[in-house]
Amino acid sequence: MKKLIFIILCLLLGATTVRATEYRLLDLEKFGMEYWKTDQERDPYLPYQQPGSTTPGERWKDGAAVTFNLTLAAIGPASLYWDNRVHEDSTNKQVRFIGWEWEAGASWDRQVDIFWHHHSQHLLDQSSDMRYPLENHYGVRFTFYERAKSHD
Repeated sequence: MKKLIFIILCLLLGATTVRATEYRLLDLEKFGMEYWKTDQERDPYLPYQQPGSTTPGERWKDGAAVTFNLTLAAIGPASLYWDNRVHEDSTNKQVRFIGWEWEAGASWDRQVDIFWHHHSQHLLDQSSDMRYPLENHYGVRFTFYERAKSHD
């Protein structure tokens, strides 16, 4: 953790020597919504549509998510970011899963990122011998080439 804090400070302090002209604080980069139809069996925790299902007639139906990405602070090419995705999955009876996936990190011009990634999902109104799915990891990402998105 001390190394991560040191690297973040170096990135931010290094940006001031680059004659930064851009300063941003709590800048919303992206806000969106997603909706999808579930087309097949999808989950080992809740085996709807599978032989021996304890809820006859219940099947996976659809899901939705809200996404939002924030730049927490930026000085020139250095930034601290927080990208989020809050999602749910439903059957034809009710919402069965909710989850939150986010990544926070320090970035140098989005070419070098030091990040922490979290993804948790939670069962609703069901008991299971298995714990809810949870994933936490951290690392470094190098982007060597990225084309700007085009929707032409």
